[in-house]
Amino acid sequence: MRHLRIVPDDTKFDFMRFRRVSFPISAMLSIVAILLYFHPGLNLGIDFRGGTLIEVQQKSGPADLAKMRATLNQLNLGDVQLQQFGGPENVLIRISEQPGGEAAQQEAVAKVKGALGDSVEYRRVEVVGPRVSGELLSYGTIGIMLAIGGILLYLWFRFEWQFALGAMIANVHDLVLTIGFMSLTQIDFDLTSIAALLTILGYSLNDTVVIYDRIREMLRRYKKLSMPDLLNISINATLSRSIITHVTVTLSLLALLLFGGQAIHSFTATMMFGVVLVGTYTSVFIASPILIYLGVGTARRDSEEAERAEEPKQIKQADTVMIARSDAPHLPHKAPIDAYGNSGFRFAGMSHRGSLLCLPSGIWAWPVAAPEDIAEANLAPLFAEAEAIELFVLGSGPELRPLPEALWWRFRDYGIGVEVMATGPAVRTYNILVAEGRRVAAGLIAVG
Repeated sequence: MRHLRIVPDDTKFDFMRFRRVSFPISAMLSIVAILLYFHPGLNLGIDFRGGTLIEVQQKSGPADLAKMRATLNQLNLGDVQLQQFGGPENVLIRISEQPGGEAAQQEAVAKVKGALGDSVEYRRVEVVGPRVSGELLSYGTIGIMLAIGGILLYLWFRFEWQFALGAMIANVHDLVLTIGFMSLTQIDFDLTSIAALLTILGYSLNDTVVIYDRIREMLRRYKKLSMPDLLNISINATLSRSIITHVTVTLSLLALLLFGGQAIHSFTATMMFGVVLVGTYTSVFIASPILIYLGVGTARRDSEEAERAEEPKQIKQADTVMIARSDAPHLPHKAPIDAYGNSGFRFAGMSHRGSLLCLPSGIWAWPVAAPEDIAEANLAPLFAEAEAIELFVLGSGPELRPLPEALWWRFRDYGIGVEVMATGPAVRTYNILVAEGRRVAAGLIAVG
């Protein structure tokens, strides 16, 4: 039975080639966002600037905003703003803070209710004093700073410091662009906006950590793969998960944005921009490629010479001693492959003509001369040890040749990952993973 695949397993999209474009674009957008923050600035809601907010609904058809505004202006309450939202009968009334403390705010509410009378239904009344609004803004800012600090410490302990710094740059990038978006659109910046910013931080971090976790795994698996190629493999491997997650989140937020009403409009609009647009872009095009510039993977180069000295050598005709095939393993345990070539392999002081199947239980002769010869029958010993294997490395011969498609699904059913490469790189990869104690098996097709 085939599983639904949103993205093919062999997707090889080159995300890293865009890094020289994405960084300048992000830098330019961040500068624009900072300028928008200073002018025109955030449209602070009642929560942060104090005042009164009244949500009313006209009982008899659409609300007449001009008549309602003229009525309220006669009350001499200062700045009074009216905004229609949802249906034509719904109106949001904002009244600036009244001098005289809490009593003055309540008196303003009473005046509005007296002026509008029973022609409207009062659905929500919020009164926030200057002291409370200042405290809310301070606590909201402190909450965001503590969240960023906590995320930094978490990533520092879980990954290397470069990963923590890369994720923090990505998160700050998300916040700066989102605040710039709110300044540009003049969406109310209130407590729900703080909640949206914190949610964006968490969501973007989750997406970034998923990719970083795969990058860390690939760094251990491929010691000599260049960082751009390694990052591309990691992003492509998590692409299906990312698409499914973002589509479901987008649909949920879209429903809230269209039908959630004015009370959560700031939250959903901010989330739509921060999570769906900025967060997705940042995880792939900022958080991942920035690791290249932070020096991730450079430590692998220090040991490259030592590893090269330990690489298996190709067998020469003169020094090859072949042994006959047998139904028993040539070696009853794992061992590195010392040399390959001349249609055979050498390992543990022994030589073998033909292909090898290297399993956790031992090294076996393998009756396969090309990837087309591979069938479920000659993979039966491998599947019998599936619980002890997490990765199967196939050396496809002198050149990279694909594994038959039907077998990919069999490996997936057994929960075994597959990497296909030419026999030489496959021997080197297998030796590295065996030295690291990984649960690895290999099928090595002999080369002449």
